[in-house]
Amino acid sequence: MTTKHSILKDTLNQRIRSGQYAAGSLIPSEAELAAEFNISRNTVRQALKELENAGNLIRQRGKGTFVRDNQANSAQKIALFIYDTADIRHSVTTEMISGFSSYLESQGYMLDILLSPRTYHEEDLQQLAKKYSGFAFGTYRLDPLTVNTLDKLTIPHIFIKNYLPQRNDQSVRVDFFKAGFMAAEHLKECGCKTLGLVYPGKDIPIAAEFFNGVCAAVMEYGLFMKLEHIFETGNYVSDAVKAAAEKIAVMNNRPDGIVAAADSAARMLLEVFNQQGVAVPEDVMLIGCNDTSDIPKMTNPPLSTIALPMKKAGQAAAAMLIDLIHGKKVDSLMLEPTLTVRQSTRQK
Repeated sequence: MTTKHSILKDTLNQRIRSGQYAAGSLIPSEAELAAEFNISRNTVRQALKELENAGNLIRQRGKGTFVRDNQANSAQKIALFIYDTADIRHSVTTEMISGFSSYLESQGYMLDILLSPRTYHEEDLQQLAKKYSGFAFGTYRLDPLTVNTLDKLTIPHIFIKNYLPQRNDQSVRVDFFKAGFMAAEHLKECGCKTLGLVYPGKDIPIAAEFFNGVCAAVMEYGLFMKLEHIFETGNYVSDAVKAAAEKIAVMNNRPDGIVAAADSAARMLLEVFNQQGVAVPEDVMLIGCNDTSDIPKMTNPPLSTIALPMKKAGQAAAAMLIDLIHGKKVDSLMLEPTLTVRQSTRQK
């Protein structure tokens, strides 16, 4: 149910973003707003307090309420939430941060990276909102309290690469469904009839998309993918990936094509196959996903992979967030992956 104070808060926030209430300017008094919106002064006071907590307004005793001038800071700051240091070390995230940071810097903004395995409850985010011009979330792993607080934030926020499936937050994403489809389609074009899949599992939204893309290609092209050839490994590099490779290597009914949801996983598969005497691509073809590091180029043989435009995603997300900060209307963006063919697959 939409309350009167939330309607007022959203309206005032829109006036701030559009420039109707300019940075540093005095907004109408409580009495004037109460008359304009036909609501009580207590309702007005509640809305103004929430906007003040969010960092959009500042009250000066005896003078009135002013629009906070975030532009007055010579170093405007953006906060990027990443789950933990392991995520930061992943080449996909590194490329994304590189594009995001470089674009922000070109526009006069500074970037802070905040790790978010902890709970950011409402008060935490409101206090952070006073220090930043906008938030970007590079993780889907947010606790329910933080998720519920997102709708209460009046400063702009977006998601990059990761997202929350149950919501409709503005975001810049890569089409992981198409990435999975393209990987399976390429193996089909190379003559593969039966496929295996090594991926983290459906709990990760982008991994679930990748899985669905592979399955769609299997269905469309009449390929075979048995349950025993699908391995959920929890993450992209783990003992479970190695265990999957060892099982595949000794299978009597081994699939002739393997899709790995990341180049790092494909490298682990390839290392085990080489140790077990399984030749790639002669005995089994192998394709990865990412192409954001030197991994697929340095393996023996070099890995075919689906290239993800992560630096471009970071740049686009930074541009989108800055537009939101300046009150512009933006639409979510989906970027396309591309196929990179190397020696781990070949036309039959």
